[in-house]
Amino acid sequence: MKESILDKIATLVTKGIESEAECIYILAQIRKYIEQQHRDGY
Repeated sequence: MKESILDKIATLVTKGIESEAECIYILAQIRKYIEQQHRDGY
């Protein structure tokens, strides 16, 4: 089963952000989630 964007974000936040690369990744995931919400009409 494909992991949802929210699950990925939650995992990273719970684990803790330890590097700049992880920070950039989580911001990209949040952006992807927001764009998906706009596409779905929320």
